[in-house]
Amino acid sequence: FFYSDNGAFRLGRKGLDVGSNFPLRSGGVTCWEGGLRVVAMARWPGTIPAGITISEPCWSPDLLVTFATLTNAELPTNVVFDGRNILPVLTENAESPHDSFYFRYRKHAALRKGAWKIVRENPKQAWQLFNLQTDPREKKNLADVKPGVVRELQAERNTWEDSF
Repeated sequence: FFYSDNGAFRLGRKGLDVGSNFPLRSGGVTCWEGGLRVVAMARWPGTIPAGITISEPCWSPDLLVTFATLTNAELPTNVVFDGRNILPVLTENAESPHDSFYFRYRKHAALRKGAWKIVRENPKQAWQLFNLQTDPREKKNLADVKPGVVRELQAERNTWEDSF
């Protein structure tokens, strides 16, 4: 299994930016899609079909739970794990086992649930809302048009925060 921990650094720093996240917005160490959405590759001949593309969202915490499942390792029961077993996603074309994903890095924060995503670069800013299915570049902020969706995602974000 091979993946990157974040997107390429595209932060407008002359001479320090490397790589490209095109067409996604921004880059590594941000909560924009250019920092969060990365490719991953998995190879397991005879189990994971060769040459397929999976678009279901998964994330790095899934690897611990998946590998524990593969090796029949027992994980502690007194610890909350954010990861899920993604073997069905990789081998059976199953949907993502996640209802939502929450990201926080320094002052940046984002929550993704289905096609919807709220994001802000600073806790003093209002949440921006994007439909990643129709706007993966995060160009059209829909927060004013869909305030109910923003409230729903804020409540989900609060649930994540309370779990820490």
